[in-house]
Parts: sequence; structure tokens; C-alpha cells
Amino acid sequence: MLLITGLLAVYSSSYAVGYHEFGDTNYFVARQAVFSLMGVAALVVFMRMDYNKLRALSVPMLALAFLGLVLVLIPGIGVERNGATRWLIF
Repeated sequence: MLLITGLLAVYSSSYAVGYHEFGDTNYFVARQAVFSLMGVAALVVFMRMDYNKLRALSVPMLALAFLGLVLVLIPGIGVERNGATRWLIF
């Protein structure tokens, strides 16, 4: 129900912009639906995975998260857009 409500909210708030900029009223809701399906697939994968395997990976994942936070502070590595520094260009 939450996914459907979110898709309806995206559609109702962005259909005019999608039509004006992309010629498709469903542009944003289609993208949101694809990401929602990817999230549901990840939910199913992690739901069926033994959590003890995730516990073993928690320290390396935490180290990677801290490394990513530090990398954006080094000049030349991060990308600055609208006053925010990111290490991924999306």
C-alpha cells in the first residue's frame, strides 16, 4: 500500500512536468516504479538471506561507508553540484 501511495503521489505531483519536459506524463512515475520494483527485489533477496552472513559483512561495509565520507573531503575526488559534494556522478 505504501508503494502504491508513493507512486500515486509521484504521478499527481509530476505529470505536468513530465509532459512539458519529456513529452510523457508517466515519465517520473515509470522511473519510480522501476526503482520500486528493484527495492522489492532487494527486499526479497535480503529476506531470504541468513542474517549471520550480513553480520560478518557489517564491519567491511561500515569501513567502506566511512571511506566514502572521507573521499568527498579530498579536493578533486568529489563532484560539487549545487553546493553539495558527492563522490558519484548521478
